[in-house]
Amino acid sequence: MRTMEDLFLLQKTLSEAGLVKKSVPPEERLNRALIALTAEVGELIQSCSAKWKWWKTHSNAPGEAQGELLDVFLFVVLIATLLDIRPDEFVDKAYEKLALLARKEGPTTISPGNSQ
Repeated sequence: MRTMEDLFLLQKTLSEAGLVKKSVPPEERLNRALIALTAEVGELIQSCSAKWKWWKTHSNAPGEAQGELLDVFLFVVLIATLLDIRPDEFVDKAYEKLALLARKEGPTTISPGNSQ
């Protein structure tokens, strides 16, 4: 079974190899990853709601938005690795954040064991 640990390790390995190959100094890597994340979020927005460009024909294919969302997620994973956040910490913090949001929303039947 594939795990978040595997995903983080693969992303970190691929990113380090690419960033080292391109001679990106360590102090610039986080900034470049944040800029790339911002660009990918822009592409996701365009793929989901580009109807404001009335002069352009859009396919709005679900696969396009899913691909952009995956790119966003992988840049988030890269940024987590650059900030030395372990996969288990990442997941724990996500659950903590969701629990906080759930408390703000009021009683809920959703918990980590039955998140349907």
